[in-house]
Amino acid sequence: MKPITIILCFLALVGCGGKDSPKPPLSAQLVFPEKNSECTTGINVTGTNNSTVQFRWQASDHTESYELRATNLNTNTTQTIVVSGTSANLNIERGAPYSWLVVSKNTEVSETARSETWRFFNAGVKPPTHLFPQRL
Repeated sequence: MKPITIILCFLALVGCGGKDSPKPPLSAQLVFPEKNSECTTGINVTGTNNSTVQFRWQASDHTESYELRATNLNTNTTQTIVVSGTSANLNIERGAPYSWLVVSKNTEVSETARSETWRFFNAGVKPPTHLFPQRL
């Protein structure tokens, strides 16, 4: 009986060992719009001065969700969206400078992680090509 008691005590000790405490998320690595890009183009939103731009970043460890923050630097207005993946579409003003960053979050811990902040210029409206005749 003694060997069975030893085995049961060993199993109880191993089974009672708590799991590792949750780890805080790490910072996401930004991908697009590229840092300091001068002419980012999105998909024009008909009837507005906006375009839809897809923001992309690399996944970060220990992260459940990402908060994308895009700020119009002319108006200092920030749009925020929370997603579980590594991309998000935002309708933003054409012909305006922006900064953007991603905050990595995990509900098991209170800490968050911020990415770098990148700046870019969202391209404006292109004039129709028929206004500029081609040279021969």
